[in-house]
Amino acid sequence: METICPICKKNNLVKVVSNCKENIRLTEKSYSYVKCLNCKIISLFPTPDISTISNHYQFLNKEKEKNISNKKTLALLFKIKDYYQNTKNIKNILRNILKFGEEDFPYLNRLRGKKILDLGAGNGFFSLAAKEKGFNVISIEQNKSSINFAKSIGIKMIASDISSKISMEYASVVDNVILNHVFEHILEPFNFLSILRNNISNHTKVVLFIPNANSIWRYIFKEKWYGWDPPIHVHLYNKKSLELIISNSGFKVEYLSTINRIDSLYAALIHSGKNPRNLKLILRFVSFIIQPILKIFNLAPELLCIISKK
Repeated sequence: METICPICKKNNLVKVVSNCKENIRLTEKSYSYVKCLNCKIISLFPTPDISTISNHYQFLNKEKEKNISNKKTLALLFKIKDYYQNTKNIKNILRNILKFGEEDFPYLNRLRGKKILDLGAGNGFFSLAAKEKGFNVISIEQNKSSINFAKSIGIKMIASDISSKISMEYASVVDNVILNHVFEHILEPFNFLSILRNNISNHTKVVLFIPNANSIWRYIFKEKWYGWDPPIHVHLYNKKSLELIISNSGFKVEYLSTINRIDSLYAALIHSGKNPRNLKLILRFVSFIIQPILKIFNLAPELLCIISKK
């Protein structure tokens, strides 16, 4: 086994998991992840090349096109759209109650100014929610099916890579840069953060919302944890490793916390091969009860980090 960390280049790696499978299967290949004892980052081993990642994204794009063309999926997506547009109806009120008031975008109320760059905007739901709050949003996405769907809900997206020249030009004129479940996909995170820092203004806030590598579900479900998701989740972080890479990239941490998700246990069981669909409400109650413990011990499923220039 090679022993050089792809991030800090130190010779101090240990294997943490083997036999991980792709969340959406293109191949039946098994993957491993290793942890660097120096920078604390968990990385896919061996590091995938750009061709492997590109092929997988092309496959995911085709799968997404199939799903969006499905009438049931499309109907569900439009129901979600109505929710983010604050449409007042019984279903949306009930959804809020059954989610115990959980915010889908817990960083939205922490933003300042009026301009947002949504990098890797996906289906455009965050962009939609931010627009409803009065923000001016620039959305960048490279997945064609996501771009087409976003257009159908009124979100115009720019087709580009998150680190492209045009992305950095937009980053230079906004108050907030959002990476919602994007940072873990970046092959060279230190390089990306350095470039981003050189392009943003001193007042710009950068939001990283990512899986927590110390999630309780990682330890319980092991290689079947949904957060691995090879080969597109290249690097995974806990609070310590995120603080280290941020500091070494010339940023300071303004806010860093693990974030609970009411359906994370349900999602973990589904991904592990269980079928708890009739137990969803019960699982939400269980998740709600254990949330304070997960928060105290930094075991909640996601990390929210807000950073700015030093």
